[in-house]
Amino acid sequence: MGNAIYLWWQRLFEEKQDNEKEPKEPKEPKEPKPVRRRPQPKYIKMDIVPEMPTGAGPCRVLKCLHPLLRSKLEDALDECHRKGLMVHVFESYRTPLRQQQLYAKGRTFPGRKVTNAKPYESWHNFGLAFDLVFDGDQRDGIQWSWEGDYNTEKVEGDRRSDYHRVGEIFEKYGFEWGARWKSFKEMPHFQMIFGLDRHEAKRLYDTEGLQAVWDKITSLEV
Repeated sequence: MGNAIYLWWQRLFEEKQDNEKEPKEPKEPKEPKPVRRRPQPKYIKMDIVPEMPTGAGPCRVLKCLHPLLRSKLEDALDECHRKGLMVHVFESYRTPLRQQQLYAKGRTFPGRKVTNAKPYESWHNFGLAFDLVFDGDQRDGIQWSWEGDYNTEKVEGDRRSDYHRVGEIFEKYGFEWGARWKSFKEMPHFQMIFGLDRHEAKRLYDTEGLQAVWDKITSLEV
């Protein structure tokens, strides 16, 4: 009996000693591993899409064109004007309503056909195309003329029209000229699409608007 009591007291004493021992210092928490995230598309808003027109009339505002295109357009126009080729932008951005009306000409409305492009099938609708027209005479303001055969430089033996001179200048700056197309040639038409596919442009437009199309182009060029 006495031995059992002794063992009980000894075990109680040892438990007390264990409880009085200094607690171990807590380990410093490990730094969490960085979370690997998928890289985001490199879209850079070089310029915000301005408020675009919505009517059926031609828009001649240059800021309605993508800024990368606009910069090259201004340089090419300066060169044309220095050489006496007085062309101006007759139409830049084109609304879907105007595109539909132009497409109807020669089909459901009187007149000759002026385009094969329905709404959103023309790069005008994305601010990536424009039409150039000559100032026909010296009166104040621009007297729009589609003749384009003035040969202002009067180069002997050179029978190229002024539109061909303009086209060659703009092609030098990287523009695609509608007069080079195999079918339905468009002499005044120029565009720069930066390798963008029209179906992708329409998809971006439908999901996020014109700003997404412009941002995509800027990202391709950065």
